[in-house]
Amino acid sequence: MRGADNLDWRRLNAKLLSELPREKQLAPTLDPADEDVITGMLLHNTVLLDWRGFKNDAGASEPYDAAAAERMLTDPNFKRFRNSVLATARIFANETTAEREGSAKN
Repeated sequence: MRGADNLDWRRLNAKLLSELPREKQLAPTLDPADEDVITGMLLHNTVLLDWRGFKNDAGASEPYDAAAAERMLTDPNFKRFRNSVLATARIFANETTAEREGSAKN
């Protein structure tokens, strides 16, 4: 996992915003539905690189699957998952490398 607002995040965000219809680009605020989709795409493409601890219905470990991750990060039914990934990405963005390495040892 990477921190939010990394360089790839900022580049993709600029690209996605520029692809919105002009009237949405000129609006004073971004529509929440558009913001959710863009955030999900940013998380999928620039933040969530892998996962551990996911279990399927049978209780077996579920390996990382990019298509499943994209669906879960962009589907409104998985908003809590997206928000959890976003919150963690914001924490990572504010931690130093030494802090992350120290946390990983615990």
